[in-house]
Amino acid sequence: MIATISAFLTWLTLGLSIPEVGPRAGASALAFAVVGGLLLTYILSCLKRHCHHQDDHAHDGAIHRVPAQP
Repeated sequence: MIATISAFLTWLTLGLSIPEVGPRAGASALAFAVVGGLLLTYILSCLKRHCHHQDDHAHDGAIHRVPAQP
């Protein structure tokens, strides 16, 4: 969604400066790919960081218990 909005804004901005459709479409597609790629990389790194958090505790051999409430 964010990549689509940025590509649309790029399309509109370049529409004011570049009257030809080809370069404008190429720049908009590039903006979509860059923003989409960066967001995908960010999301995958966050998922990897949070998903491995549970695995680290399961493989260290220690027993983790929550203290009893008084």
